[in-house]
Amino acid sequence: MRRRTLLLLPLWLLAGASVAGAEPIELFMIGTRNSAGQVEQFTYAVDTAHIVKLPHWSPADAAPPQVEYGRALEIVRAKIERSLPPQKDWKFQSIQLQHGTKPASNSVWYYQFEIDVFPRGGNVGDGMILWTIVLLMDGTLLAPDPFK
Repeated sequence: MRRRTLLLLPLWLLAGASVAGAEPIELFMIGTRNSAGQVEQFTYAVDTAHIVKLPHWSPADAAPPQVEYGRALEIVRAKIERSLPPQKDWKFQSIQLQHGTKPASNSVWYYQFEIDVFPRGGNVGDGMILWTIVLLMDGTLLAPDPFK
């Protein structure tokens, strides 16, 4: 079983700079089958420097989330259409509003999309891949590519 971490890093971190003591915050870990049928563990994590800049939102707020449901669907559908091989088809299995804890015990709310990907024209169970995509409240996607 392979393990991969999906980590959102600011561009300056990718350029080689570092922040002492800045540990990524793990939102969750999931095991899924890739296109080769192998189980892979994906850890969905966000860099601390990015997470503290995320807009605050809670279901207790009267206002809707910063990325409203309709816009979240548009962003994720566009990602799916860009990433999906032409011989594959897909459908949403579930769409959830989830949260994780960020520093200072505040919650990080995000959308979690579960997508069934299957051979075009085939049954849902034939070679199906469960693809999890996370959309943060600033519009940032955490989405592994199960087709590589």
